[in-house]
Amino acid sequence: MVAWISFWVDESDGHSSVKLRTQPDKCQFRAESARERNQRQGRAITGASSGIGQATALELAGRGAAVVLGARRTDRLTALAERIRAEGGRAEAVVTDVT
Repeated sequence: MVAWISFWVDESDGHSSVKLRTQPDKCQFRAESARERNQRQGRAITGASSGIGQATALELAGRGAAVVLGARRTDRLTALAERIRAEGGRAEAVVTDVT
């Protein structure tokens, strides 16, 4: 079954709000948990070899997200990807320089 949903941001009253329009007679919705959503979505994280980037990668992987890890330090990046995989997560390391 296909659900037709449209949404837009309405700022006509000076406040941002999301408006949603559906065809209820043709839609079937299922509540989706954050874990389920994370399992079907991937996340790219730059600066993943240390600090906030590393902590973010570990947290998202722990919540079920597939992570693509980007950083310049290959040894740390590889070690982090291996750690995430060893803990049952999905991770790929890509040497990245965003400077």
